[in-house]
Amino acid sequence: CIITDSAVITEDDSIAKKLSEQNIDVLKIEKGSVELKGLNYGFFGGATGLWNNTLFINGELKYHTDGDNIKSFCKKHKVSIIELKSGRISDIGSILFGIQV
Repeated sequence: CIITDSAVITEDDSIAKKLSEQNIDVLKIEKGSVELKGLNYGFFGGATGLWNNTLFINGELKYHTDGDNIKSFCKKHKVSIIELKSGRISDIGSILFGIQV
């Protein structure tokens, strides 16, 4: 989950390590708090989308084990949060925004 050009949230150890080596600020979060129908768990990035310094989340952070850390990390990088639905966070493949030119 990209937060800014220099900040990322991930559940993946190898991604966290590689990005940290590139001077990217990484918040490493625990796996398992994101639902994905038919699987044991989904990915945080698949439940989110970033638009104009706002992180949209398909669910509520209070249901994520690292919810407070995610809030703090976003605040640190001046990114606001909008939770799009009540309940657990669900991986929907990511949230995309249409851009008109």
